[in-house]
Amino acid sequence: MNFMAFIDSMTCSSYLKFNAMSERFGEHMPQSNDKREKFIRLAEGRTQSALDAIRKLGNLSNGRAYEYDDADVKKIIKALRDAISDVERKFGSSSGDGANKFKL
Repeated sequence: MNFMAFIDSMTCSSYLKFNAMSERFGEHMPQSNDKREKFIRLAEGRTQSALDAIRKLGNLSNGRAYEYDDADVKKIIKALRDAISDVERKFGSSSGDGANKFKL
């Protein structure tokens, strides 16, 4: 067998193996269902982490263990509200009609 015949046989063999693998496993293209499942998995985990962190912030209200004033509490609440507003904006929803609009 000459060199070119060897290359042709290898190319044909590789193509046939690839084709068989593609048929066996299917070409894995991201499907909308995969994206939905990924969104659900990540959203549930991240939301649970955020809720856990907020509960831990609530634990700081124990006056016997911590010292804080009203200004501290207002800063924490404002930061949380700003973060929620940012998430709502990113998802394209608005809380209340005109909540972020200026009116006289």
